[in-house]
Amino acid sequence: MLPEETAIPMHDSSAPSRFLIEQAQHLPSTGRALDIACGAGRNALFLAERGLEVTGLDRDEEALALARQRAEEKGLSIEWRSQELEEGWQPERESQDVIVVARYLHRPMLPSLARGLRPGGLLVYTTFTLEQRELGRPKCVRFLLQPNELLREFSGLHVRAYFEGIRDGKAVAELLAEKPRP
Repeated sequence: MLPEETAIPMHDSSAPSRFLIEQAQHLPSTGRALDIACGAGRNALFLAERGLEVTGLDRDEEALALARQRAEEKGLSIEWRSQELEEGWQPERESQDVIVVARYLHRPMLPSLARGLRPGGLLVYTTFTLEQRELGRPKCVRFLLQPNELLREFSGLHVRAYFEGIRDGKAVAELLAEKPRP
């Protein structure tokens, strides 16, 4: 993969996603949460601090080591797993109360995210859109959402919040959606 095609690394960021913080009032205070492509654990730490039982997944061992260190310093118990997400991985069916994905896009995995939520579970997804090519990295279309793509991909979920546009100098789409209860 060429440098201009790689996703922006998140190792150096310790602040949780702004969108996740904005949606915090909707998050449960108990249950299971999954942070996919968690990097150094900024969102997983935030979820664990709120009382959730969190698993953070990433393929980057260096980022996971930093995540473990940060969790230990805060006295938080989080399961960190090294996971290659682009080799068919998917969450167990109806196993999560919250799934968070920030600044990561692997389209073949998207359908499994809705299936991985328990009824009433929340998906918090934020990543870059095509407009980001004009603003900086990433520029590769593989890592960029088409207009309204998150809305189409998760049309079976109830949308509780959605934004698509420029935020903090980045072109992003942000979705909070709930899996319907039977």
